[in-house]
Amino acid sequence: MTFFQLQCKCHPSAVFRENFAEISNNNDDDQKEKFGSEDTLEHTYRLRTMKEIRKHLTNMWKAVNFELSSFKNVENNASSVDEAIIRLRERYLHLLAYIEVELEVETEQVVKDASTAKALVQTELQELQNPQDCSEAFYLKVESATCGFGCAMQHLLSRFTFAIGDQRVLVVQNPTNFYGIHDMNEIFESPSPTCSHFEVDQWQDFQSDEQSHNERFLLIKEDDEVRTRFIPQLVPEHIFDLVQRFHNYPYVWWSGQLLSYLMRAKPAVMVETDAVDFPFQKPTVGVHVRRTDKIYLEGENAAFHHLRDYMSHVEDWFLKEETKLALKSENNPKLKRRVYLATDDPMVWKEAKRYYPSYKFLGSVERSKRAKNLRTRDTRKGLIDIIADIYSLSQSNYIVCTLTSEVCKVAYQIMQTHNVDASADIYSLDFPFYFDVQAPMMRLVTLNHVAKESTNEIELKVGDQIDVQVDNHNGYFTGKNARTGETGMYPSYKVENLRSTFKYAKRN
Repeated sequence: MTFFQLQCKCHPSAVFRENFAEISNNNDDDQKEKFGSEDTLEHTYRLRTMKEIRKHLTNMWKAVNFELSSFKNVENNASSVDEAIIRLRERYLHLLAYIEVELEVETEQVVKDASTAKALVQTELQELQNPQDCSEAFYLKVESATCGFGCAMQHLLSRFTFAIGDQRVLVVQNPTNFYGIHDMNEIFESPSPTCSHFEVDQWQDFQSDEQSHNERFLLIKEDDEVRTRFIPQLVPEHIFDLVQRFHNYPYVWWSGQLLSYLMRAKPAVMVETDAVDFPFQKPTVGVHVRRTDKIYLEGENAAFHHLRDYMSHVEDWFLKEETKLALKSENNPKLKRRVYLATDDPMVWKEAKRYYPSYKFLGSVERSKRAKNLRTRDTRKGLIDIIADIYSLSQSNYIVCTLTSEVCKVAYQIMQTHNVDASADIYSLDFPFYFDVQAPMMRLVTLNHVAKESTNEIELKVGDQIDVQVDNHNGYFTGKNARTGETGMYPSYKVENLRSTFKYAKRN
């Protein structure tokens, strides 16, 4: 977070303009070549503004839908409110389609920025993980998490982020039996093909960022609670401005780059997954219905959702896409409804075919059957099934799921590597994109707000900073005001994102 962002009590769009104005006025030729001309910057600003409008529009619809639905409790008002919601939904989808048509204009510079950022990060990862002299490198050895695949990958992502931030080669020690295999290197390429077999006599347990920085051979055990300055939701400072040029959620893009590196499947594994379902025709919406142990096990926070809860958002997406096509031409095209269905409950397939005959459902009932039974899920075949579902979901145009599921979270992150900006191409029925341990999700207040009496709302003043905690799915978020210390609800449109970055550690 810059000093300017902390002090400026103006709309963050001004912060965005100020940052790029500084770059534009810089006489450094390398900077200008990297970030583009003044005309390009202006166009980028316009795209960013439209993306912000899209976000506020979505939250406005949640608010309107919530307020109108409350009238159903009044006698004889239910039918009129249902009709109003249908009309408002049509208006909402039309306006959203109109905005997204504008957002589809990706200039050559925007595409170039995305390509440059991807190449930069992947080159950094390759060079850091494959040093010229393994005997001179610093290492981080980590124990993989003994949990489901999505959970294990998010756990490994957090460790990998620390390894990158502290400039270390990652060495992964796998559980004795992970989905019927003894080593993840049977499925994915090693993070460090060059130095993965470097012999080390003794590893030092992690203490803290500062205490452990100079230890060459560092060990983090599975259950170690590691809190460092490289935790999730933070992005490396040197790439943040570039990524923000083309992507509306820089951390999702950054984490997708890291996971795509960790999940470089071996050719034989790709053959196994490719033979199942994809590539498939588009447009296709991915639907991930996570049930079984995610719902009934103690300590899990997922709730049961009917298939209809997912499919209403699927249909909204297709209606919006048809509207976009109509805006581009004089006819009214009808898109074929395709859904890639990934689920650990085979009954969902029966429900899908019974209640949605106009939809074509892609995927595998057999994989769902194997996923339901823990004995068949926890096998090498079960692991290939999960990887196939993740890759397929990530290739979809849009995903509807519950982000309490780590599998859907991984798919959403990998999805970013296939697109310039897929940050808005998901709908979660429960939680937003989050981690159990992450940096505070800080927002800057841009409009004052007076809390209503007898509500759980909090006061906002321009310039306040809010730590976001919950998306209430009704146009309001719950968060804590750093100035007042109060926790409560506030209108989502009265705040904007703040810069959240970290710097790589320095090595001599």
